[in-house]
Amino acid sequence: MRQLLISKDDFVYWVDLSKQIEQEQLNPHILDAQVRVLKGTMCSNLYEEVYSEFLADSLTVDNKLLFDDYVKPFLVFASYVNYLSTAGKRSTDTGIVKLVGTNTEQISREELKDMISENKEKRAYYQNALSDFLECNTDIYPLFKDCCKTQKAGFNITAISNSRNKYDRYDKYNKDKYYR
Repeated sequence: MRQLLISKDDFVYWVDLSKQIEQEQLNPHILDAQVRVLKGTMCSNLYEEVYSEFLADSLTVDNKLLFDDYVKPFLVFASYVNYLSTAGKRSTDTGIVKLVGTNTEQISREELKDMISENKEKRAYYQNALSDFLECNTDIYPLFKDCCKTQKAGFNITAISNSRNKYDRYDKYNKDKYYR
């Protein structure tokens, strides 16, 4: 299993998380956010560089700034949004059960939707901040520039025309449009 970039301790600065929550309850949500969302936002090459430096406890000054100010808060909110949808539920040998503690009241489905929505907005804010920071600092983060410029523009190169030496670009948001 991949090493996690954040832990439960990182959550206390950003979200209201009970001290009773175990690290193991958060791990799948952190890993999902880390591999599926963060890696795509940062682009694979830069993600792997930062991840390797993190494992070796040797983040460069620039990557430490990136990690502390942008990656960490984004990962906390991305993980927390994932966690909220399963909070209070556990898998047992007889199926999924809902936990109800003493002197507590379950929040309504509507209240949970509101919490998820609010935290999705925060996740989007930090994801945009991370993307904007990287896009404004491609001279410092050339791995981001090299692997993501085409993706971030919303295009994928599908063919190169030899006759006109122009790219045919496919707009992934409007699947019927090609650009020259």
